Amino acid sequence: MSELLKLYRARRYYRALNDRPAMAYYTILIHAAEADLGASA
Repeated sequence: MSELLKLYRARRYYRALNDRPAMAYYTILIHAAEADLGASA
């Protein structure tokens, strides 16, 4: 769960920089992490 929080904070950080490619990359990672959490639940 802490890993997901790190990704969320990283996504917010990149959004602040307005770095769209990185934003998209972290969004994909977060969706993948959420899918993994849902599958393991």
